[in-house]
Amino acid sequence: GPAPPPAVGELSAEDLARVLRLPGLTMKEESVLLQALGPSLKSAPRPALLQAIRAAIARGCNELARAVTDSALAGLDGLGTEVALEALADLAEAGAPPDSLVA
Repeated sequence: GPAPPPAVGELSAEDLARVLRLPGLTMKEESVLLQALGPSLKSAPRPALLQAIRAAIARGCNELARAVTDSALAGLDGLGTEVALEALADLAEAGAPPDSLVA
């Protein structure tokens, strides 16, 4: 069925990637972004998640990168091994923290 609309204050992966490209993001804003990440990330399209991870890594926002990686991994449940492995490779390539890729 159609995905439920995101809850108020819930950031999509696309929004996150966009925000991370803004100049002058502070640590405080990073923690606000972390709190705004919601369950919808789990169902976000992988390209959007990869973009968000790349943007977070580029900014040195490792906590955010980890959170998005966790969501991406949670979204892989039940997709089958091949798809999951392919996704892991994509995540690693995007710069996802290696320790969060090892279940």
